[in-house]
Amino acid sequence: MKKYLPLILCGLSLIGCRSTQSDSQMIKRDNIVIPISFSLEEAVGANKLLLDFPNTIPGAESVDKYLIPDAKYCFVHVRQAHLNGNPKYTKKEHLEWIEKVQNNIYDILSSMIKNQGVKEIYDEGLPIFFQNGENLYAKIHYRLNNTEIDPNFIKDAPSKIFDLNEIKKENLVFYEGYLEFEEKMKYNAINRLASEGKIKILAAENYDLLKKADAMDKKTKGFGFYRKFFEKEKLANCILEDREDYFLKTAGEQKNPLIVVVYGGRHAFGGKGSCSGSYDNRDSIKDNIGEWNLKNPENKFSLIEITPYGLD
Repeated sequence: MKKYLPLILCGLSLIGCRSTQSDSQMIKRDNIVIPISFSLEEAVGANKLLLDFPNTIPGAESVDKYLIPDAKYCFVHVRQAHLNGNPKYTKKEHLEWIEKVQNNIYDILSSMIKNQGVKEIYDEGLPIFFQNGENLYAKIHYRLNNTEIDPNFIKDAPSKIFDLNEIKKENLVFYEGYLEFEEKMKYNAINRLASEGKIKILAAENYDLLKKADAMDKKTKGFGFYRKFFEKEKLANCILEDREDYFLKTAGEQKNPLIVVVYGGRHAFGGKGSCSGSYDNRDSIKDNIGEWNLKNPENKFSLIEITPYGLD
């Protein structure tokens, strides 16, 4: 057995090198992390998009790029804060903070619409069965109230919400929903851009996974805080990883090589394997892009993370 031990250890070492990229294989040049053996002149397709993407952009504190050789997609994650409370702030302070961050996200997305020709943006919290781009009321109703909607209702929902001439005041649910949406518009950059006719909103979520994540998040409140310590892996998979994996699968089926999603700042689609050892996994326990790229070599993702000013 002893004489075979060096061979076994060598084999394990090779397996480890094949499954991930070590720090020694990656190098950071300014804000771009690339494999040390990769020549920037070789970049084509999605990676050319990544390199040409501006390193500074209005509203953004940082633009971090992680280049994966032979990537089919350039995946842009605009990190956000949203209306789900923050224990650091009073309610008034929280709303002021959200408005500030969302204003910066609005500037980031507006720049991408103008300079990168972005026309579609994936939206966190929007389930796939609201994919119909014209069905804005159903989408907004879900986002504002975070409640279940009978799918049969969607068929009869008004086709547009932003044209006040189409609003029938006798339909109070619809009218009040519009007023609430208008009031909260400043807290959601994507909805503001959609209301201006500048983008189409795409669904980034699976409804069942979103329901499970919401239920798990509620269980961590009050006396349920112990779950954050004793069920950390279960919690992370339910609230973060499963949803991130689902979105990568959704994005990996589109034709456009440039993918833009506005998703919570806690989420980390990359990891230390695919994006170098200095990558900040935040609350994540999984390298989603790394695992996806290994399983789907023809549909690999490179990653750009944009952090708006003011994001904690």
